[in-house]
Amino acid sequence: MFGQDRDMLAIEPHAFTDALWAGRRLASGTAGAEGTTLTSTSSTVSFIDAQAEAGQVVVFNGVPLEIISVTSATVLEVSRLRGSTSDAALPPAPIGSAPFALVSFEPQRAIVHRQLLGMLGLDGPDSPGVEAIVDVGPLAHAEALGTLHLVYAAASALSGPSSSLGARAAMYADMFARARQTLAVGLDLDGDGEADATRRPALTHLVRG
Repeated sequence: MFGQDRDMLAIEPHAFTDALWAGRRLASGTAGAEGTTLTSTSSTVSFIDAQAEAGQVVVFNGVPLEIISVTSATVLEVSRLRGSTSDAALPPAPIGSAPFALVSFEPQRAIVHRQLLGMLGLDGPDSPGVEAIVDVGPLAHAEALGTLHLVYAAASALSGPSSSLGARAAMYADMFARARQTLAVGLDLDGDGEADATRRPALTHLVRG
């Protein structure tokens, strides 16, 4: 995929509290935080077995944190949301013991990823393939917006389109459509590292898979 859960966090931190249940729960339990180290004291599964990785998000004591690295089966290096992944880590408030949940919206992101590939004509057997894309940054942003639409659409299923969750679902559907309309994806078709072709997504509607 083009992006990670961290890309969604940068746009909409509340998604990891408003709609936590809509994600795929990888692990949950209790943990303590000191500096940038989050140590699990009890968990449904270890961080290794949960396949935790950098770029995911762990909600600790109700606060979503970036995972910078997985140190061991019980230890994560985490940070409050940074302006860039190259910035220094921002330690969360030190807490001896509090609940945590490691949840990923990867299934929803995979739906949007496939749709973007189809819109770009990169999903066929004779297509250039994802590796031909010169810069995936704009695609990661669009993918995150589309994923947020799906997440909030699911979260608003019971409350209805006129609810605050429904309004966010509509807002992100519109933002995804606008991002899609402005995308111009450079492709390196001859392997020289330079873009020699440009593709724009087809103007289709996002639907749940």
